[in-house]
Amino acid sequence: MNPLSTIPARLMHMMPGIASHYAIHQATPGEFRRFTIDQPSVILVKRGRKIVTAGSVTVTASPGECIFLPQGLECTIVNEVGVDNDYHAEGIVLSPELVASYSDERGSAQAAISPRRLKPEAGFLEAFARGRDTLMAKDLPEGIARHVVGEIVLWLRQSGIDAASKRGDQLVQRIRSLIGSDPAREWQAADIAQTVAMSQPSLRRKLAVSGTTLTDLVSDVRMQIALALLQASEMPVTSIAFEVGYKSPSKFAARFRARFGLAPTAIRVPSPQTERIGLETDRPGAAQAAE
Repeated sequence: MNPLSTIPARLMHMMPGIASHYAIHQATPGEFRRFTIDQPSVILVKRGRKIVTAGSVTVTASPGECIFLPQGLECTIVNEVGVDNDYHAEGIVLSPELVASYSDERGSAQAAISPRRLKPEAGFLEAFARGRDTLMAKDLPEGIARHVVGEIVLWLRQSGIDAASKRGDQLVQRIRSLIGSDPAREWQAADIAQTVAMSQPSLRRKLAVSGTTLTDLVSDVRMQIALALLQASEMPVTSIAFEVGYKSPSKFAARFRARFGLAPTAIRVPSPQTERIGLETDRPGAAQAAE
């Protein structure tokens, strides 16, 4: 089971097949290289700045501004802390199935192949807030939730962005999704090869052509999920280590530092500060007021 669906309720809410909402709180500036976007995402910055670089394209979002990140994008993400010595953002991660159901059949929007900064239009920000509130609701019918969150996809199209994935290695994306569904599992090449309907030698060759290995994919997916849990939950670091397949918290911490250049504990904003931030930024209109 994906640990992102079972973390203590505070900052993350999920509706399978539709989208998930999460709040990112980070106490230390961070630069996360070779970061893979596994599902199309919209990030609204509340405090600090987010800088995303992919190839020759760099986009920056300040408080009240959004960035769209297409599925399959490999990028470098920099989260800069603000005047209150923290970085805070909200993200809505869109299900590819939801995006496909709102696909731009007429082709009036272009598939995003790089990060895109979105104009802070009131209509889009209101749609984002409605989507967030819908994902946080516990008793809203699925059909209604799908419609409300789908408005975000329509606003992206209005901005000239087709959120459907048109980039990246589909095999790699499929394997990353499989690993992400159960990151603590001891993934074997035979199991994954069977799932993607190919032999183990063929799987290794195709991954080699893509410049990666199964071991690398497992490690990277685990680290990205661990980062999300550190930023958007109150799970103890030891529990996060177990959730992503590390029996030794010290080995997990060493691997995390090697991957991201920060200790896991350096990510965390203390709970009292987090609660204060939530009260200030989750009010309707707070994003616009922060500009």
